[in-house]
Order: sequence, then structure tokens, then C-alpha cells
Amino acid sequence: MPDISKRLEKAERYLQRGKTEAALEEYLGALEEDPKNEQVRQTAADLCLASGRNSEAATLLGYLFDEQRTSGDASGVVTYKKLVKISSPSPLQTLYYAKLVAAKDKKEALEAYQTALQGIEQL
Repeated sequence: MPDISKRLEKAERYLQRGKTEAALEEYLGALEEDPKNEQVRQTAADLCLASGRNSEAATLLGYLFDEQRTSGDASGVVTYKKLVKISSPSPLQTLYYAKLVAAKDKKEALEAYQTALQGIEQL
């Protein structure tokens, strides 16, 4: 695992000075060095959202959601909800979201299953 601590420290200093774009570039650089770091990916996505870089945020959140659902991480629900605000998740992502949320909210799961089915029918 690469040592990305210097990049993260630099990013934090940029954030303290209100330099969001510079901090984001450091987080993206750290992500290139350690692509499996979910915390860095989440922070980079949040900074992209704050900077209006929704396309990049959608890419980061989509990857993060896929990793979270693969590992069974329930925080995938939150990631999916962020993703849906800025883009149209794939029907497969919506299907996986429905599976994640089914235990807690049957109505939400049913709506997600219906949305996924509609998306698949349009393919």
C-alpha cells in the first residue's frame, strides 16, 4: 500500500486555507496512488460535488458504490443516494441498491426494483 499521507496532509492544509480545487487535486493524486482507498475516494467525491464537478463526482461515487455493494457495506445506501442526485445510476446499480435497502425499507426497495426494471427494458 503506497504512503499517501503526505498528499493527504497537503490536501488538508489546502482545505484549511479554503483552496478546495488544490485540495481536490491532491486527493485525486492520492487516489491514483491508492485506488482502493474508499475514504479518499469519498472525500474526493464530496469535494467534486462542492466544486460543481458533478461528472467526476458521479464517476467516483459510482465506483465507490460498486465497491461497497460488493463488500456488503450498508453505507452503499448513502452513496447511491448521493449518486442519484447528480446522475442517473445504471439499472444494475439501482438493482443492487434495491437489494441493499430491502431489509430496512420495503417500499423504497420496491420503487428501486421498478426503476431498475424500467431501465433494463429500455436497453
